[in-house]
Amino acid sequence: MSKKSIWNKVTVVKSFSSVAMTVAMALVCMGCNNPQEKKQTATNGIADMDSVAVVDSTAVPTESVTSEDAAAVKASVEKFYDELENKFMNYDDVAIEDTYAYLKQHVTDQAYQYLKDMYEYDCEGECLAVWMFFYQGGGDVGGLDTRSFTVQDANHVLVKSKYENYKYDVLLTVKKVGDEYKIDDIEPQGEEYIEH
Repeated sequence: MSKKSIWNKVTVVKSFSSVAMTVAMALVCMGCNNPQEKKQTATNGIADMDSVAVVDSTAVPTESVTSEDAAAVKASVEKFYDELENKFMNYDDVAIEDTYAYLKQHVTDQAYQYLKDMYEYDCEGECLAVWMFFYQGGGDVGGLDTRSFTVQDANHVLVKSKYENYKYDVLLTVKKVGDEYKIDDIEPQGEEYIEH
């Protein structure tokens, strides 16, 4: 067999391998969806669903949550916000130590460390960026108009706050510890100042 004949066979095999790889990748990608579409689908009609699919399979393990579990997770986060906001926004009436003690009871060590790390100002003792639950800071937000809580899956709740001059979305990872739910991670999803 000549070198030219062998070379032609090698070229055909290489070409076939490239085509096969391209077809395989195309088939894999056909199953891919836009993560934004998944999030929108997961957030629509949660009260009517018996279970909710995972929002982004790359972010969390695949599992579902029943309507009963979704209601419990949502109620827990709503109660957490009500009590924390009462303490944090009225810090003149409540010592900051009370707010920090409340957080220690309702967030995991990981979330507590995140709040410490996000506090970028000079301070004495322990200081936490509690505002990360309500806004990212840096400007006047005005009074709160609305706040919504959307359970996205067994461990994630999207909190959307709309103030007079500002919108803020934060994704909370919720972890069940014993009989209660604790905040395990705080991920700001976006902010927007509103011009009037």
